[in-house]
Amino acid sequence: MRAGRTFVCIASGPSLTAADCKATEGAAEVIAVNDSWRLAPHADHLYACDARWWQTHGEQVVREFRGKRWTHQNLDCADKEQTDAAAKFGIELVVGKAGNGLGDPVMHFGDNSGYQAINLAYLWGANRIILLGYDMQRTGGKSHFFGDHPPGLNVGSDYSDWCRKFDKLADDLKAKGVEVINCSRDTALQCFPRMPLADVL
Repeated sequence: MRAGRTFVCIASGPSLTAADCKATEGAAEVIAVNDSWRLAPHADHLYACDARWWQTHGEQVVREFRGKRWTHQNLDCADKEQTDAAAKFGIELVVGKAGNGLGDPVMHFGDNSGYQAINLAYLWGANRIILLGYDMQRTGGKSHFFGDHPPGLNVGSDYSDWCRKFDKLADDLKAKGVEVINCSRDTALQCFPRMPLADVL
């Protein structure tokens, strides 16, 4: 395992609980993904890749979230909607591009913010990454811990395709000596070892 830092990446899957989020406070550096900041207001970072998400939630995030705010800047094409959102809400930009597996030195997208948060933790020096809320499936009939996104954000999720992309990411992280443990209470991801959060923290 390479020397480095421990990160907790918290996605917004339906198995995510407030108690699990609270347990991460002070235990590691925390990256909240999209709406998961609501259960993890102590997070050090909030990452969301979708400019539409920022346009919907950005004002509340600015009012209530004290950590750093991040989104991506596409290396391959200009995205005015993205840069406008970044300027409006004080969001820092991370250079990224479409691609499979681990992006280094440029983040790979993997088609979802949870994937990008893991890649971001690696680029920030992680040697250990703990996952919460990475269900990658509908759990208990729900798509997220809060239900569905509002109109305009509620687009379909191809979970099986996302899981295939995570397989390559997992192989690359292992080759780099990065330990990833999936502590999500319920998950379709099979590429990372699973453990209860209490045993990891």
